[in-house]
Amino acid sequence: MAYKLLYDITLQTLAVHKAGLYRVADRLLHCFSTNKDIELYPFIGTAKGNPEAYLKETGLPELVSRLVSVPEAKYTAKTGIKSVYFKLLCNIKYRKSFQNFECFFSPFLPVPTIFHRSGITTAIMVHDLIPIFRPEFSNPRFIREYTGWMKGIREDFVFCNSNSTRNDFLKFRKDYAPEKVITTFLGVDDTFVPQASNADKKAGKYILGCSAASKRKNFSHLVDAFRMFIRKEHLDDVDLIIVGSPAENIKYELSGIENRVRFTGHIGDSELINLYGNALAFVYPSLYEGFGLPVLEAMKCGAPVICGNNSSLPEVGGEAALYISGSDAAETAAKLSLIYHNSDIRQEMQQKGFARVQNFSWKKCSNEIIREIINEDSH
Repeated sequence: MAYKLLYDITLQTLAVHKAGLYRVADRLLHCFSTNKDIELYPFIGTAKGNPEAYLKETGLPELVSRLVSVPEAKYTAKTGIKSVYFKLLCNIKYRKSFQNFECFFSPFLPVPTIFHRSGITTAIMVHDLIPIFRPEFSNPRFIREYTGWMKGIREDFVFCNSNSTRNDFLKFRKDYAPEKVITTFLGVDDTFVPQASNADKKAGKYILGCSAASKRKNFSHLVDAFRMFIRKEHLDDVDLIIVGSPAENIKYELSGIENRVRFTGHIGDSELINLYGNALAFVYPSLYEGFGLPVLEAMKCGAPVICGNNSSLPEVGGEAALYISGSDAAETAAKLSLIYHNSDIRQEMQQKGFARVQNFSWKKCSNEIIREIINEDSH
């Protein structure tokens, strides 16, 4: 008989942008759905959003009939009188039905505490502890909330997306048994593929940066390094393209190079793949990551990668990337110059990138999670 697993889709149902954590949760759901060892049941823990629409849109309409909805669940993760009331309500209303399942898995959000009393296995994926170890990159409210989340974890399994994240978690939660905290590297979508030719001719030669708005992503450093690079080399044939939603104040740091930097805002995967595949280099100067998915995406599309030498990034890039401190603009400018002037190095890095991404896949990630959970429950 198949192992019945509840998968929390609350994150995907409420997400505004389909990137980052959404992409991780969505890809894992797809891989879970094809695993023959489990019988998958999507779970929604809020009355907001439209889970049925999400399941149909993501290509899993067959799971709509298996949807388990507990709109009161989100309140059980909070504190106070309201939390006590909803814990009692859910315990009375749903406890018996939960016992029909073997496991509850959350790809990000806190596991509702009602499952801790249900007798079934619980598991969660932790993506980073940046608000705790690098609080300067988060606001005080989110730091308090996220710290509470991490303190409240009591799952049978904690899956971390890198050894760096696992080390951070065990450093913060010294009470946790290390064997219950497991590294499972993420994957990269099959839609990210090399570009056969320079299809993006309107952009000409360019350096690419890509990520969400955050000082942690270090876009100001990228702009400074790019300015130093083109001025020192006296170049007028290469630009900088930044994808995503960079902080507005970066636009005021473009003195003298305003016409050489383009901000695309949020774009679809097809345009992003094109930009990755035709870039002279992809630069990811982040100061701290839990994993660093854009590094893999860029490599899979054939872009030489320059990234920060910190946190999880060396685990992802391996020997296929060039590394920078992220604090020395001259150092980064020198790496840009090296790639710009050496087609042999670009080709070598591209081939190393293609080989590197073979170590990462969503199927491998999901299979490792499911195997750990089922093997434990079978003992």
